Amino acid sequence: MNNSLEIMKSNYKIYLYFSVSMFISLLAGSVNGQSIIPCQIVDQKNGKRLESINVLADNGKAKEWLKSDKNGKFFLNFTKTSERIHVKISAIGYSNLDTVFNFLAASKKEVVIRLHEINTQLDVVDINVSTGYQTLPKERITGSFAWIDKNKLDEQVSPDILGKLDGTISGLVFDRSTNSEPRLSIRGLSTLQPSMNAPLVILDNFPYDGDVSNINPNDIDNITILKDASAASIWGAKAANGVIVITTKKGKLNQPLRMDFVANTTVLAKPNLFSKRRMSSADFIDVEKMLFSKRYYDNDIDLDSKLVLSPVVELLIKRRSASPSEIEAIDSQIERLKMHDVREDFDRYVYKRGVNQQYALTMNGGSAKMGWSAFLGSDINMDNLGNKYRRVNARLQNMIALADNLKLNSSLAFTKSARQSGRQGTGEITSKGGFLYPYALLADEEGNALPIPKDWRFSYIDTLGDGKLLDWKYYPLDDYKSNNRKENISDIIANIGLNYGFLKWFHVDLMYQYERQTNSADHLRGNQSYFVRDLVNGFSQFDSDGNLVRKVPPGEIMDYQDGTIVSNNLRGQLSFDKRSENHLFSAILGTEIRESVSLGHTSRSYGFDSGTMTSGTADYTMSFPHLITGYPLFIENGIYASEKAARFVSAYANAAYTYKNTYTFSASARRDASNLFGFKTNDRWNPLWSSGLSWQVSEEPFYLNNGIGKAIPYLKVRATYGHSGNIHPSMAALTTIRYRGNSPYTQMPYASFDKYANPDLKWETTAMLNLGLDFGLKNNRLNGSVEYYRKNSSDLFASVPIDYTGGIGSTVVKNAAKMKGWGWDIVLNSVNLDGEVKWKTEFNLSTNRDQIVKYYLPTDRGSNFMLVIPTVTGVEGKPVYSVLSYKWAGLDPQSGSARGFVNGEVSSAFTEITGPNTTVNDLIYHGSASPTVFGSVGNTFLWKGFSATIRIQYKFNYFFRKPTISYSSLFANWEGNADYSKRWTRPGDETRTDVPAQIYPASVQAEAFYQFAEPFVLKADHVRLQYINFAYQFNKGAMRLPFEKLKVFLSASNLGLLWRANKEGLDPDYAYNDLMMAPPTTWSGGVQLTF
Repeated sequence: MNNSLEIMKSNYKIYLYFSVSMFISLLAGSVNGQSIIPCQIVDQKNGKRLESINVLADNGKAKEWLKSDKNGKFFLNFTKTSERIHVKISAIGYSNLDTVFNFLAASKKEVVIRLHEINTQLDVVDINVSTGYQTLPKERITGSFAWIDKNKLDEQVSPDILGKLDGTISGLVFDRSTNSEPRLSIRGLSTLQPSMNAPLVILDNFPYDGDVSNINPNDIDNITILKDASAASIWGAKAANGVIVITTKKGKLNQPLRMDFVANTTVLAKPNLFSKRRMSSADFIDVEKMLFSKRYYDNDIDLDSKLVLSPVVELLIKRRSASPSEIEAIDSQIERLKMHDVREDFDRYVYKRGVNQQYALTMNGGSAKMGWSAFLGSDINMDNLGNKYRRVNARLQNMIALADNLKLNSSLAFTKSARQSGRQGTGEITSKGGFLYPYALLADEEGNALPIPKDWRFSYIDTLGDGKLLDWKYYPLDDYKSNNRKENISDIIANIGLNYGFLKWFHVDLMYQYERQTNSADHLRGNQSYFVRDLVNGFSQFDSDGNLVRKVPPGEIMDYQDGTIVSNNLRGQLSFDKRSENHLFSAILGTEIRESVSLGHTSRSYGFDSGTMTSGTADYTMSFPHLITGYPLFIENGIYASEKAARFVSAYANAAYTYKNTYTFSASARRDASNLFGFKTNDRWNPLWSSGLSWQVSEEPFYLNNGIGKAIPYLKVRATYGHSGNIHPSMAALTTIRYRGNSPYTQMPYASFDKYANPDLKWETTAMLNLGLDFGLKNNRLNGSVEYYRKNSSDLFASVPIDYTGGIGSTVVKNAAKMKGWGWDIVLNSVNLDGEVKWKTEFNLSTNRDQIVKYYLPTDRGSNFMLVIPTVTGVEGKPVYSVLSYKWAGLDPQSGSARGFVNGEVSSAFTEITGPNTTVNDLIYHGSASPTVFGSVGNTFLWKGFSATIRIQYKFNYFFRKPTISYSSLFANWEGNADYSKRWTRPGDETRTDVPAQIYPASVQAEAFYQFAEPFVLKADHVRLQYINFAYQFNKGAMRLPFEKLKVFLSASNLGLLWRANKEGLDPDYAYNDLMMAPPTTWSGGVQLTF
């Protein structure tokens, strides 16, 4: 508690310091000048006077922001001794003006300035690429990058920033092949470890250690994706997977106060639970009746453990000794159950429409001495299951010009988010084997919750304990009310920096950032929850007098966990930017120290009382027989603690030289040392580096003066090569142990080995070659880029066999594997119509292939590659994630049994087909489990103030394995599959189906073959309608609005598939099991205001 108070005091001191400093800075600044020249701004087309237009006037000695009045007039402010006036005019809906007026000529008459009306959504945007260390115009970049601004981000409504990148960036793709969160990759894989494949995220120049979902997308000004080694190698041993550089909105010097307000509401449609075919209740019950007739359930019925049986089986047991009238009633009840589908109950009682709300306010301003910005955002979300999410973001940022050559930058960002659990969905309400029989009744006709069998037979627990036990039944529709999961995250980021300019072209930066993220989660299970009732009853005993003794204290059970991540970053950097008529040289040289420490702790309290915050005691030292099974069990104490520290010391340099704005050479180098690497690695100079060349052909005189130069006025070729790295924080150079709490046997603290010493451990390294061509046609009607890349990753972490007699297992993780990848990124942007009706198209096409070059723990046994969800294949010469299958010889026309091949002959010897004699060379290789061709097409249409954007996403040339019926799992675990209705039932069916006949008893060996045979591998190619956005921007002058800008919009996302290659009606992104569902369609509406 004392530590928590100290932490809170420290956080409040930081917050108070930065708040006060920024408040004081807002009061700084002064304005000087004298108005002497009248000016008027009008529309070039109709001469309409333009009100409230921002004007920046610079007479060489002072800068001043002005604004036109209702007649479009303003007065330039400068001293009479000035001879030239530099004027910049910016206006929403008009092209910007940047010009210089001669003072003597302009002062003789009123200056009339005519602005050309345009639609800003079709303007060519000046792109400045941020690497996190420096910001450069795109023309001076030799590497590969993608850039997206806030206007493009605003086309989609999403609570997190990564959700807005899906389908909008070339080379970027999300993998949704598991039930976990989608995995983002840039230009494919660079590692064999799934947990290491995430790109590095940079937020305002520093690595971001927190949860990316904490970043409010409404606070983002632009995002740069660094894709090749030249662009990313500056980040060294963390950048092999690409770098996402996020820049928040900033204030500028001499900027009038500007306020932007955004509000939107998103409605999440109920998911379509019937979008996937499932095994029908009628088929399922027919199977149960068949099994019952064959006495399949007799052992379960007679077992002392009294394990759960389905309602139909319980009815069939009653039917054995029932009277004729009772038999008729039982048969009638079974027939009614055949007509019921549990998805109807889920749809009616569990899933509801979700609603998300977003509100954000951004303020920017500045004077001659200071620029500042402030942001406040709030998200209030509730999904289809009633799970709640709240987030508040606040940020203050300012830049103070302490002197002409000294600037102080500071910012403070705070995020607070909270999650609270809601109802349990289809994958959470389960029974036997983790599945649920399809005819389950969750509620009666009045909507009252009904119990379903979960672990134990009703007929047994109804009489057990003579009424002394807690109710042992499971009520799915009510259970969530006694299961309250809460998670709270607080994230504070404070940074401060000084920039001193010794000369105009030489600057020194000293920057420091502190980040602290705390995460606390508690799971309170009330005494009415099934978990508590089952645990308390299971650990209950009856003494010799028949009295009930509870080993687990009755009451609530509280599971608590907390975690803290604290990171400190200190950076010193020299920056050079020397310009002359024909030469441009820029360079940075710096060093940084970084430390990230994470702490974690879990605990459990039994007999907890949330009112008094007290708990009971339990004996963790002894085992107790379970009341029903009699198995000895220990009461879990739930205690766990961890601490990890990652420290880095880095030195880096980056330089670029440009000659005559035509030829550019760039180079970068970096060295990292870390406590995660072995001593030999830290003692050896092994820098990560890159180099690049670019040639802006369109600047050459010979090019400008020919027909091609006039047709293609912008043409640039570039090439880069370099090395970047990757690490995993869990790897260790020294032997480490993990404390496991107290032993249940000795009640003394105990630990186990976690990682073993490896002095040679070092970062993974990826070398990448990138070749690029950038072009732009006349009037920019068509522009884009074409890039080809190759990368070779070495020293990849992989399991390597060791002498098992050493006592630490048979394998150890070392730098042992190699892989390569290659592909293309093509981006085309066209202006198809540019009249009153405007039409713009964005086309992205990416290809990516990878291949295992060396894998030091190879296996060639065919059965090792038979998995539904893809894992690392490890076959040299094949993709990292490959789809392979057994050769298929069709169904036996007489029995309907599956058939394969043994030694080239048709066979049903399944044990031999799936045994060690079948190698990977005997399998069918279908292709990659990840798309090798992917991209998107976006079209934007504009007419007057209206705009509409439609984006389509596509993924081609990959495969997935669809689940099919497993009769053994159906019989034992209630795991059904829609393929049951397609099964072979009579001779001739083998011509229409590949689903084997139902054979009793089920053959596990046969299923191990046919579930992974050719017919159940499908092409995953598809085209998806990603989102549609409609907007209208009101004209301030025509509507006489009291603000600069008013924009209203409607959008829809997750609109489903337009085309799929498979004929099964499956969505390949959500087809790996029957519980996966595509996200529901979302409908959003909102408003954007600018004051």
